[in-house]
Amino acid sequence: MLSMPFLYLGIPIGANPRRSELWDPIIRKYKRKLAKWNQRHISFGGRVTLINAVLKSILIYFFSFFRIPTKVVDKLETIQQRFLWGGGSEHRKIAWVKWKILCLPKVIGGLDIKDLKTFNTTLLGKWRWDLFQQHGEPWVRILDSKYGGWRTLEKGRRGSHESSWWKDLIITHQQQLYNALKKETTWKVGRGDKFRF
Repeated sequence: MLSMPFLYLGIPIGANPRRSELWDPIIRKYKRKLAKWNQRHISFGGRVTLINAVLKSILIYFFSFFRIPTKVVDKLETIQQRFLWGGGSEHRKIAWVKWKILCLPKVIGGLDIKDLKTFNTTLLGKWRWDLFQQHGEPWVRILDSKYGGWRTLEKGRRGSHESSWWKDLIITHQQQLYNALKKETTWKVGRGDKFRF
């Protein structure tokens, strides 16, 4: 019998994703990867590329499952900023431009560095799409019977016996990003098997 929490396919089952301790191994791994590169010998553009490459390879799996706490976002952004401006993880150098501006697309003056909160929200948003599109799959049927599936995410109903993972998905889908997405989405009824009138 396994004691909780335990690792399954790299995901800690039974752990609370809202606690920053869960993210400590990820932060250490992220810091270690960037520290391997001696940023004094890398161009500014190279540092931007490395930040996004390391982000994608290390964080994308966790970001697809868990809503990232604000404290963890702050820690990861600090590591990124120090690496970008050439200070390393221990030394701080002057940041000449606000981080939010650097996260904007290049066409409007940014560097296309991924904003961690938006990146996390987008990856969690894919769950709703998959629940809606893959309604015949066993994992979808389980979530549908246990929580109510994509309709529950749409309406934002929360029960008392839901996991913290499902509650975080509901919170994510009630954010402003998805309210804007709903306005731009049209529904096609088709056979009508996915709609309740």
